[in-house]
Amino acid sequence: MKKALALLLLLLVPCCAACGGRESVPPAYGTLFTAADPGKLAELYDQAYEASGYEAAMDSDFVYYDYLSSLLLALNAGQIAVAVLPYDVNHYIARRNDGLQVREFAEVPVSLQMGFRAGDADLREQFNAAIDAMTADGALAALLDHWVYQLPAGEEPAAGELPAIPGADTVRVGVTGDLPPLDYLSADGRPSGYNVAVLAEISSRIGKNIELVPIESAARLTALVSGKIDVIFWILGGEKVNSDGSVTLYSETDGRDEVAVTNPYYQGVSSWLSKAQ
Repeated sequence: MKKALALLLLLLVPCCAACGGRESVPPAYGTLFTAADPGKLAELYDQAYEASGYEAAMDSDFVYYDYLSSLLLALNAGQIAVAVLPYDVNHYIARRNDGLQVREFAEVPVSLQMGFRAGDADLREQFNAAIDAMTADGALAALLDHWVYQLPAGEEPAAGELPAIPGADTVRVGVTGDLPPLDYLSADGRPSGYNVAVLAEISSRIGKNIELVPIESAARLTALVSGKIDVIFWILGGEKVNSDGSVTLYSETDGRDEVAVTNPYYQGVSSWLSKAQ
């Protein structure tokens, strides 16, 4: 599993953006998002691009990546013009790499939820109730401030600690490390940061132990459905307008009846990460 710090160091390796002497025009966007309708998502970001006053003399297609490491290497190599990620993730990466900068643009909302097997409705509702209560009493906001907004530029998130509840059931949660400092793995492979802090609070509130399982991000849905793990993070979205006129978020679970999600435990906006100019 690639570690967040190692990913950033890889950006220092120079890469060639042309092949066989022919220069290729890079697509505008690289992203870790998946969406039920990529065309609509591309259209949304095209509108945001124009609204922000940037010249977009390039193909606006998305290139989807399974891992943060491959996304950042593509950005460094000039294979994509910008990486589309939550602002807090891009801000974290840019503060640790002088060669990158964050571009803000017309707000496109993103959210993080937790995904469960559809048959685990009781467990999902327990997590959902805890998330709703933490939202209402300010616990989520306090954790976000401590683990994300107040994290010094030169520091990595501290290793998280989870409660140990004797005799309680254990819930296995997959952690990818591909959205630092939200979903984060330390250099020695330990899950840390905001997500772990959120899980610690949920564990205390629902009276269940949490076991963190490092997992490749591309395999997380399969691991969930197969029963290897019980919960996944990283259900992300961009705003979409439905046929009835309602506005919701794209989700990695769109069209997958075997997966159900909680209410958001993190809400933010997208931004672009690009090479410093």
